[in-house]
Amino acid sequence: MTGPVVLTAFEPFGAWETNSTIEVVAAAARRLREAGYVVRSRVLPVDLEEAAPALEQALAGEPPSAVVCCGLSGRARCVHVERVALNVADFRIPDAAGRTPKGEPVIPGAPEAFLATIPVHRIVATLADRGVPAAVSNSAGTYLCNAVYFHALRATRRDGVPALFLHLPPLPGAAETAAARDPSAADPSAAMALELQVEGVVAVAESLIAGHPAD
Repeated sequence: MTGPVVLTAFEPFGAWETNSTIEVVAAAARRLREAGYVVRSRVLPVDLEEAAPALEQALAGEPPSAVVCCGLSGRARCVHVERVALNVADFRIPDAAGRTPKGEPVIPGAPEAFLATIPVHRIVATLADRGVPAAVSNSAGTYLCNAVYFHALRATRRDGVPALFLHLPPLPGAAETAAARDPSAADPSAAMALELQVEGVVAVAESLIAGHPAD
């Protein structure tokens, strides 16, 4: 019997009145439960101080079989599989509490970065096999997505739990709306259908559970 699958999304932020990762993760969780998996899904606050405790609650208890954290990228046209999380918080826009750290550590005294222990190119190939456009990304940014990924990799590597962060594109039409509010927030043409995004999250979770040999 495998442990639960942990899926996380984020609350809305900045120019985004809604965050489509909530809808994607909810649908992916339903798919995985229908397939017989136990799933813990959480919507994390866009708050540097509150996001980590919320993630820790999702990871508490029986060790997960896989952790897939999802964030919204306003310029993505495919699923970005993140390779690295930096120990740096450097915000272009405030978080929900109004914080705008500039070059501060996510966790003081922790390593400068954590690399994913999963072979990210093979995950991209798995997604391609499922008809989901994807690419390896070498920067999760320096906002909340990166901070949560840093916490997730730090927490899961102790128990050898496979964890990845996926940056997901906006749903069709959402980037155009966000760009009208803040041109720096989105590429108006960035989009991916909900069904493809859900398929991508499910495929990654199942791949992590099945296991991958190291590169």
